Amino acid sequence: MVIPIGFQAGTNGLNTITVTELFGFSGDINVVLEDIKEGKFIELDENSVYEFIADPSDEKYRFNLLFKDGYNNVADAESNNINIYSYGNVVYIQKPFETMISEVTVYDIMGQVVLHTNSIESEISKLKIYNGLGYYLVKATTEHGVITKKVFIK
Repeated sequence: MVIPIGFQAGTNGLNTITVTELFGFSGDINVVLEDIKEGKFIELDENSVYEFIADPSDEKYRFNLLFKDGYNNVADAESNNINIYSYGNVVYIQKPFETMISEVTVYDIMGQVVLHTNSIESEISKLKIYNGLGYYLVKATTEHGVITKKVFIK
């Protein structure tokens, strides 16, 4: 999963991104900052400070935030035809009748849990998000593995 991060430097010079805390994710998810301009990948759970030179003419979306799931069976879960998407302020989860989703957690961009529910049984489920405009991560756990999708909420 990739989330573009906007950054606009006010003046030429040295800038610092500091991660003070990563919470809301299991230990099986690695959070990585990609500096597109420099071609660098920074593992945020290992390096909490990243320094870089920027100027106002740099691309606005210079960085990506990457979430790498350490589960071995993520591909198996995705091949089970589970579809996660959004419209307006609603997250939709569509799944085959025979697939059981044991848990769904929705995180905001800061990694805070904004919604958690157990046991999704219907083929199409709606989850309303009241935390406002932005990107959210939806993590669904099935008997076949874990699926994490990025959605945009209006």
